[in-house]
Amino acid sequence: MKLGIILGILVLAVLTPGVCQAVIVDYFYTDGTIEDGDVYDIVRVENDATVDVLGGVVSQLYGGDSSTINFYAGSVGSVSIQNTSVFNLEGSLSSWVDMSSGTFNINGGIFEDEILATRGRININDGIADFTDSVITNFTIMDIYGGVVSFDGMLFDRYAVLNIYGGEVTFQRSAWGNAFRLSNGAFNVYYSDIVYEGTGGEISGYRLRDGNLFMLDQFTEYEIGRITFVPEPGTLVMLALGGILLRIRK
Repeated sequence: MKLGIILGILVLAVLTPGVCQAVIVDYFYTDGTIEDGDVYDIVRVENDATVDVLGGVVSQLYGGDSSTINFYAGSVGSVSIQNTSVFNLEGSLSSWVDMSSGTFNINGGIFEDEILATRGRININDGIADFTDSVITNFTIMDIYGGVVSFDGMLFDRYAVLNIYGGEVTFQRSAWGNAFRLSNGAFNVYYSDIVYEGTGGEISGYRLRDGNLFMLDQFTEYEIGRITFVPEPGTLVMLALGGILLRIRK
């Protein structure tokens, strides 16, 4: 009986070798590359190293200890950006991202997935970023300067800050019923002029500092009330002059 059980286990091990394989962790302590044909379980980039990901397959990609990862191509299951490390996105990435005290720069390409950021920095300069049900928390700062950015449910919590300077930015309703949630977070929109429409001169949106429009029809009145609209210095002067002229007319 025991012999039959042992033989059964041995047969199962032969037929399903992946079950018995140990997870391998590969460390990059010096500069390197990951290219087409490379396959890794876990990659950890440490010790100020810079690694260019040009292709290949990585189940888990980890950056720590002030390292830098430049992602151009390849397949990654999940990304972890920790301990002042920097992740520069130039290619297409559809992976869950976990951040803690790191920096995520979207300089081009496409990002499509969920992100959990704590005490980090997210800079969106170009490309396409589609965030789904993400959480930005614990003093994390997200700055949007350009690109096409969409949020499908977003929570800014515990003194996290979202700053929008440019780009095409849209918010969609989530399962929570809000385009975004602010819980001790801040949402600032930096604009160059105000967009009016209708005979009553209603404010329909704002022109961002790069010329793109930030429209208000995607928000409820409550949500709009939680956004801080910050005019650039030239616009601020014009608004002040307008106020002075109104006083003179009176």
